[in-house]
Amino acid sequence: LVLDHNMFTGRVPPWLGGFPHLAVFSARNNSLSGPLPESLGDLVDLRVLSLSSNSLTGSLPDLAALTNLQVVDVGNNYLGPQFPALGNKVSTVRLDIAHNQFVGPLPPSLLSLPSICYLDVAGNRFTGMLFSNTSCNNGLDFVDLSSNLLTQNVSYAMNCLLNTS
Repeated sequence: LVLDHNMFTGRVPPWLGGFPHLAVFSARNNSLSGPLPESLGDLVDLRVLSLSSNSLTGSLPDLAALTNLQVVDVGNNYLGPQFPALGNKVSTVRLDIAHNQFVGPLPPSLLSLPSICYLDVAGNRFTGMLFSNTSCNNGLDFVDLSSNLLTQNVSYAMNCLLNTS
């Protein structure tokens, strides 16, 4: 289901979760608003969730059970404040949560998702540092941590992100 680049308004309907075999839900660049329904977590076959550039608010639903999810693109919304656990079995290749309202420590697991190659968390209010036990996936091709409140010796952070062997 692709609804990109229109003028759709309103909320993502909760009944969408009643279609568990839906593989793609993309409604980028619309005027969708309000919170996302928890029923998105019932879309067990979902591979692409792309809702960037809307006016979505509230928490991102729990996506840990969506083991086929490859793309999560919810950048440029008002989602937050906490980022939910994705689980360690997620096949996510691309994760874009940039320019939202996520706060708190950057979850170290985001850097080590088994299949992740693109990670954009820019423009939030993530705090803290990359811990010494943070391991970065060696398939990471792109990481944007800019415009957050991260603190650490830049040399260590770069080593963690660049030394992925």
